Amino acid sequence: MLARKLEKMFNNKRAIKHSLPSLTILAIILTLAFHTAAASANVTIVGPVKADPTTIKTPGSSAYNFRPAVASVVQGGRVVWTNRGSENHTVTSYTTKVPFSLEGFTVQLPLPDGNFDSLTSSGPITTGQSYTLDTSKLSPGNYHYFCQFHPWMQALLTIKPSSSTTSTSAPQSTTTINIDHNLGKTTQFFAGSASWGFLPRDLAVKKGTQVIVTNTAVIPHTVTSYTDTIQFPIGNRLISFPIRDGTFDSLTVNPNGIQAGTTFTLDTGNLNTGTYHYFCDFHPWMQGTLTVA
Repeated sequence: MLARKLEKMFNNKRAIKHSLPSLTILAIILTLAFHTAAASANVTIVGPVKADPTTIKTPGSSAYNFRPAVASVVQGGRVVWTNRGSENHTVTSYTTKVPFSLEGFTVQLPLPDGNFDSLTSSGPITTGQSYTLDTSKLSPGNYHYFCQFHPWMQALLTIKPSSSTTSTSAPQSTTTINIDHNLGKTTQFFAGSASWGFLPRDLAVKKGTQVIVTNTAVIPHTVTSYTDTIQFPIGNRLISFPIRDGTFDSLTVNPNGIQAGTTFTLDTGNLNTGTYHYFCDFHPWMQGTLTVA
């Protein structure tokens, strides 16, 4: 009886001894699996890191402008604006600005005052077209104006008093102003749009990695997957707009977008291996790719 007990104890010890290497290997595998699942990768959203709420200017917005931005003409003279860009514009006078909520912060939006407005008198100023303002019915003074389509485009026109000795039959002066925004043939949405985006633009990770997206800009953004795009001609450009495919979308977690200074985490453990394209649903020129291996 005693001999059988000793034999059983010996066999148990031998079994444990032989099983130790297997247990050690299993522990290592489990540890590696745990660390793999807990791995993380970072994506930074870059965009306008500053914005002037008074002028509504952001990096790249100066490409849309009236040139010169400060001009003058003698009362009775003409002012001719010519659109040399590829977007439609307006020349609209304003006196005051009103607060307007735009992408999470309040900006001062010019309010048309009715002194002159190309939109109401002749419609949008399209590429290559001009708008002429006869100042004979305007009083001398300073007139601020802007583009209703791109309200950060703001400029100043000064109408100077005409001389009492000037002959009424003398030719009136003409001031010319260019509406200047011409990128040439390009896929850019606007000048400076290439500086907005996700960094890195192309990211490769192992399945299970937590991708942490941080918004370092001052306005909200999204991380939204897409498969297909549709193209629209805008001026002399052909712009591609992504179409959401529902694979992943930060809007399901943050309905108002990823706010400035906050993060969104994408768990790639829920994704199949492969390459995913994504974009910002608020600013579709911001695009990136994620490859899950």
